[in-house]
Amino acid sequence: MNVNKSHLVDDPPSAHQEKKRGKKCTGNRQDQRFRKKCRARGIKADKIEKLLQAKKKIHNQRKNKTNNSTSITTNDNNILTTSKNVSIRNKDPSIREKSKTNLTKRKRDVSLQQQSNLNTTIPKSTSSISILQPALKKVKHKQKTIANTNISSIEVQQNTLKRTYRRPMYLKRSPKILIKMLSKTLNYTFKEKADERFIVARLDLFDRFYCLRIDLQLWESYLDIGLQQHLWPDRLYTIAKTNDFEICHQYLLNHINDLKINLDQYQMELDRQSQSCPITTLSLDQIDHCPSCIRLNQSAIRPRKQQEILIKKEHKNIDQKVVHHLTSQPNNIPLKSRILKTYSDDLLIYFNHSYFSPLTYKNEIQALEQARTALSIRRKLKKSNLILCVTDKGHNFYIGSAIEFDKKVQKFFQDTNAFVILKENPFNEILDKVIHLLNQLHGKKLILRWQYNKMMPNRTKSELAHLYFNPKTHKDGIPVRPIENTMRAPTTNISNFLDEIIRPIFDNKCSTTAIIDSASLIKELDKYA
Repeated sequence: MNVNKSHLVDDPPSAHQEKKRGKKCTGNRQDQRFRKKCRARGIKADKIEKLLQAKKKIHNQRKNKTNNSTSITTNDNNILTTSKNVSIRNKDPSIREKSKTNLTKRKRDVSLQQQSNLNTTIPKSTSSISILQPALKKVKHKQKTIANTNISSIEVQQNTLKRTYRRPMYLKRSPKILIKMLSKTLNYTFKEKADERFIVARLDLFDRFYCLRIDLQLWESYLDIGLQQHLWPDRLYTIAKTNDFEICHQYLLNHINDLKINLDQYQMELDRQSQSCPITTLSLDQIDHCPSCIRLNQSAIRPRKQQEILIKKEHKNIDQKVVHHLTSQPNNIPLKSRILKTYSDDLLIYFNHSYFSPLTYKNEIQALEQARTALSIRRKLKKSNLILCVTDKGHNFYIGSAIEFDKKVQKFFQDTNAFVILKENPFNEILDKVIHLLNQLHGKKLILRWQYNKMMPNRTKSELAHLYFNPKTHKDGIPVRPIENTMRAPTTNISNFLDEIIRPIFDNKCSTTAIIDSASLIKELDKYA
């Protein structure tokens, strides 16, 4: 036995050597989860298997589509690479001989790789262009595109701008919650699903259109300020990646044009959507036959005397406005014209007919329930010694203890010392003084008759100016705010008449320095900016 050749003999496998235990096949986990969900829903086993087979069929169809698309691209790439390799081998005989010896091998041909490395140092010529391009080992799925030299840097940088749209909170909610919110706000229930989908889609379009319009106004303001000051904001320099004024100017113009194009597209989409749901407007004949006065249902359950007082008040208010409009410029209808008298009589007849006509049973029941609710609220407030009033700087109601509210009022008087509680009512004294003064001015012919009538107070409607308080619920501790009510004071007519005379003079002389509202404030700030 040759000892040197003992390493050539393999050892026989041992009998006690155990085979490796393979993993137990438990089936497709995804199918098991699907069956478990179906069983939890109470679906039978036969129906579960049918659903599973249909699901697999759809999955296989999608998979086949993707495989076919990828196989087409890979075959095209393989054809290109093989055609290049064949042309190379046909031109060089040495490569042809070496490639024959390596037909059965799976490794790359080293001679081809070395030849391609050597060819990188050879200068390019028309005959060697096809040889110098080596075959790629892998085909890349994502090809990099090189921009043309004719494209300007401004157009390339235009694509770097990312317009971010942040949806508001109400649009992030589910459509069901959004429709419920709208139904409560509008006091209207949407009955059809098509209307709900239309409203949700239109709200999204409106919000995008509004955000784009605000963005356009911002960039247009950048353009106006930049051309005036010859300076662009830092944000534009960072986006354009240059400090050149002209390049930034052209960049900004291109961006504004893009925004206008997008804005027009949104407007066209809104118009197209509105055409699918047109607004039905009333014709002139229908408007003429509509009621010109609609009374409240609560007025029908009042006593007749209260209804007559309300009719006189409404009739006088409307009649005075119409007469003042028709007798002034440019109509110039005489004050004693028969047309005005006829209109006043017809208006009074219409009010009597509309107010004294009986209600329907449903509206009458609803009005009675509302009256009972209001009466019960008054009783509870009086029983618990509570107050109900409007809050300051808001359209809310405040309900609180009357004793605590009086304490806050007394604390305000002590802290400010700006008001004094009157022990006697000076209303009659003030009214007599005003009337006596106006009589003296009219007797001396210092004022005309129409001026005298306009400034004269009405004894039946005038009342003493008084002070009341509104709670500030938007502040800690809910303090009170004093408000002086002088709307029906004896001197109110005099102050209104003087305001009509003095205000035009004041506006004419002080228009350059006076700030009327927020719009005038912004205009003045623009002058100093």
